[in-house]
Amino acid sequence: MPKAGTEQHESLYARGWLLTHYLTFEPSRQGQLQKYLDGIANGIEPLQSARAAFGDLKQLDRELDKYMDRPKIKLITVSAAALKIGPIDVEPLTPGGAAVIPLRIQSKRGVNRETAEPLAVQVRAVEARFPGDELVERTLAEAELDSGHPDAAEAAADRALKANPQSTEAMIYKGRAIAARAQKLEASARHTGFEQARRLFIAANKLDTEDPEPLMMFYGTFMMEGITPTPNAIAALHYASDLAPQDKILRMSSAARYLADGQLKEAKRALTPIAYDPHGDDLASVARATIQKINAGEAPTKLAGAVAEPDTDKGQH
Repeated sequence: MPKAGTEQHESLYARGWLLTHYLTFEPSRQGQLQKYLDGIANGIEPLQSARAAFGDLKQLDRELDKYMDRPKIKLITVSAAALKIGPIDVEPLTPGGAAVIPLRIQSKRGVNRETAEPLAVQVRAVEARFPGDELVERTLAEAELDSGHPDAAEAAADRALKANPQSTEAMIYKGRAIAARAQKLEASARHTGFEQARRLFIAANKLDTEDPEPLMMFYGTFMMEGITPTPNAIAALHYASDLAPQDKILRMSSAARYLADGQLKEAKRALTPIAYDPHGDDLASVARATIQKINAGEAPTKLAGAVAEPDTDKGQH
């Protein structure tokens, strides 16, 4: 998607929402939006799919102008009784939690090689004041991992687990620390280390089956070890992507796995939301190029082009 100025960007979004509203509520246009989306999902170019679904696009544009000038538009009222909200638990932060939360926000936002160690230094100082505090220890475990200290990360995760043996986040950090250390080992010790990490990710998954991170990390250990992932690991990757569809890197990993396994239809389905994401940037270009190859019958076994690693300068881990 070409970069636009602020006014053009805002106009594009406003008209896009107006179009969505019109296609949803206008009786003569019922079903067209879904037809358009289905066409894209099946590999049809967006403009071609739009013409097939909406007909004369200039006529649609004129209708949209008239719709915008209406004094009233339709809406749907959803009553509070129709919303099914589960239990909500709110707990006050401990003194340690209150002290570490600003640093935790920075850590979750993301660090890079220059900022990881200084942040870890600050978290260590908080932990020295509040040793054994679960939130502090979990935050320290992540900070130590990001700054390249797996032994210290595992120790912090162990302290968090002592405070709360059911903490899936602490299990994940402990598993990540063990996996990072295993990468530097050889032969049977290397494999044993990765197996230990996998057991922790499995344990975390059993406690929270809807958390994508332990599933993703379970699959990732096979890549880190350099061995063929098991069918269970592959299934874990794809399910993790389903649980976190907003994670583009995870979705690309899922698509790459489908390609490697010759499942082209599934790969295209995984790539489509990225390919036509207006904020997809380089990933969108890679996804579109791969879909084009699939549609051309080239049966690619890998993504069409290099997929960039997460940009740590933008705060992604």
